[in-house]
Amino acid sequence: MSSESLQEIEDWLLNSKISTVDIKKILRNRRKEKVKEKGVLTKKIENLNDVQGVLNKLGKQNSFFDNIKLNTFNESYDEKNNSYTAMKAEHDSREIFLNEVIVPGMYSELKSPSLYVIDAFENIRQGRKLTFDEEYMIETLYHEILHLAAKKWKPLKKGSSQCLAMETMNQFVSRHNYGELIEAVGGELYHQEMVITNGKGYSKYLKRLNSIKSTKSEKIKREFKQTLLTTDYDKLELWLNDFLEKNGGSLQRLLSNEPQ
Repeated sequence: MSSESLQEIEDWLLNSKISTVDIKKILRNRRKEKVKEKGVLTKKIENLNDVQGVLNKLGKQNSFFDNIKLNTFNESYDEKNNSYTAMKAEHDSREIFLNEVIVPGMYSELKSPSLYVIDAFENIRQGRKLTFDEEYMIETLYHEILHLAAKKWKPLKKGSSQCLAMETMNQFVSRHNYGELIEAVGGELYHQEMVITNGKGYSKYLKRLNSIKSTKSEKIKREFKQTLLTTDYDKLELWLNDFLEKNGGSLQRLLSNEPQ
């Protein structure tokens, strides 16, 4: 059955006189069938080893997800720099580290980023609708996967204009494409618009970039992704500067520390 046909069925259900409880049950079963069709989420997700198993299966189907290793780290909120690192990637070892520290008030529930990812995959398996924070953590995971997928990755000085330009591009691509990971396991997007507008990482730079009219174009979004994955990391700043100048913006304005 095509996705258009399924959408028609969902629309009919939502407009019918069937009770809300019945509709939720029908839609959840439909989502679970989609997950089964993908054949990736076949067992209960209880820990990061289970998530690792899912990524291993995906890697056999799509080289973009191949050879990714998950690990954990413990790092609390940095009050001095007003920052918190949910995840980080090591390109050479192809590892993604997920924070296990819970920071009260950081997210809607008292959960660490690693637990959010575990719960997100299990809820997809169960056909449940993802919460905003669960979907946001999948986007964060995808952000780190993009770093590993970059063919011409190079270490850049943290806080430099080169690094900020690269991270802004990486975040832009991640926010618009993380659905690839969710849909690859049979899940659905529920909060992408909110993730794009309210995501925490590099938020002021992303808001400025998203305010440029041409970034709404699907062609431009594809160009950003292709450039990010195939261009030398230390040349991305030049590419982004050229793009902004051609589209009524400037890199200096984009990366300004002035409030949004």
